[in-house]
Amino acid sequence: MSFRNNSLMDQTVLNIIKTGVIIVNTTGVIQFINKSAEVLFGRSKKELLNHPLGIPVRSKQICEIDFLKPDLSKGTAEMHVDELTWNGKPALLIGLYDVSERKLAQKTLRASQESFSSIVENSHTGIIVIDQKGAIRFMNPTARVYLEQSIGILSELAINEPLDELYLSEIPITLSDNKQGVAELKAQQTSWQGEPAILIYIHDITSRKTWEKQLENAKTAAESADKMKLELLANFSHEYRTALHSVLSFSEFGARLSESHADKKINGYFEKIRKSGLQIEHLMGNLSDLAELLSGAVKLDSQRCDLDSVIEKCVMEVKHLQQEKAIVIKMNNQVKDSLVYCDIKRISLVLVSLLKNAIRFSPEKSVIVIKLETKNDREENRSIQTSIIDQGVGIPIEETEQIFSGFFQSSATKSGSGGLGLSLAICKETIRLHGGNIWAYKNPNGQGSIFSFTLPLPNNKD
Repeated sequence: MSFRNNSLMDQTVLNIIKTGVIIVNTTGVIQFINKSAEVLFGRSKKELLNHPLGIPVRSKQICEIDFLKPDLSKGTAEMHVDELTWNGKPALLIGLYDVSERKLAQKTLRASQESFSSIVENSHTGIIVIDQKGAIRFMNPTARVYLEQSIGILSELAINEPLDELYLSEIPITLSDNKQGVAELKAQQTSWQGEPAILIYIHDITSRKTWEKQLENAKTAAESADKMKLELLANFSHEYRTALHSVLSFSEFGARLSESHADKKINGYFEKIRKSGLQIEHLMGNLSDLAELLSGAVKLDSQRCDLDSVIEKCVMEVKHLQQEKAIVIKMNNQVKDSLVYCDIKRISLVLVSLLKNAIRFSPEKSVIVIKLETKNDREENRSIQTSIIDQGVGIPIEETEQIFSGFFQSSATKSGSGGLGLSLAICKETIRLHGGNIWAYKNPNGQGSIFSFTLPLPNNKD
């Protein structure tokens, strides 16, 4: 399952469903929580986002967890975990279904079979007990309605061998309004009046199945829209740049012809046309690059290189901008060997883009630090982390993820800044293609921002 751009459509679909939905990254940090999950836990999105989930989860996991309800009573939720892609990164989708009522019924059954019937008569969960021969010993009204047209399913559960593990399946059911639905059937061994028996729970999952179908349809629609958008973007960029080349050519031709003209302003007009055209060409180039990266058409020309040397060349490329504001750029290299395996041209574009942003939003006579350090999360996952630390206006905490989305500009810097907000989106996709990560956060030691990205260290076989 994939959500490429964390679109408004994706978030709207997830927020309107009644099932609690949480999305965490591979380290267990919460990236998204819908309204139903907020209600379930009695805590706001602001309190939960970007904080650890607090419990270990893994793909395909199905289990039950305890939680504290808003009224401080204890509840139980059934947790289903699956893989998905969120904002271009591997993540886990957690579905939470409040099964407190069902758990209460289970507890009551174990405590006293004599009071079992009176407790479960009005339960919305179907409850059935069958004996060794498959004969029904107990069935509550909900189960009777559910199994009106599928009672034969119970014959499969006659005890021929002990049920050591929970039996799970999905069966068709008839709902109270005579419509057809889907239920999850769970069975486990128990005893009834001193004899071996099977206790069966039938939980209506029609809403969940409807949500899953809606989610799948939304995913398909979003992927189709993304594909059309990228194709349109690529075609538009190509046609626009072709026409723009003519404008640039004629502006240069006009500038040469006007050099001998008595009115020197004419030459200046042509020069302004040329500069504006070049700026538009740069913006269209960014659009084309982003469309190409998102489409998966980019093939990296990776090779071993010294990242420290690449950074030195990139610093020289922005030297004129640095000198205009009397900014000092310092290198803090904490690695013994800065050898990485990457596409030098594309990583250079990332570095230049991050350096230009740092210079652009830093005050005059300030300091920008480029820091290199080795990260050793696991022996097979070692990387070099590059951080660009400035003393500029900083980034609001709530925007540290959004700034890497296309066409987004931070509220702290967008006033009069111009541009389309594409450079960081291009950086993100480029680093992702290299198997690394990129992120930003407000400098905890003072004013400014820190932009960091990682590049995996080459294996001996590379």
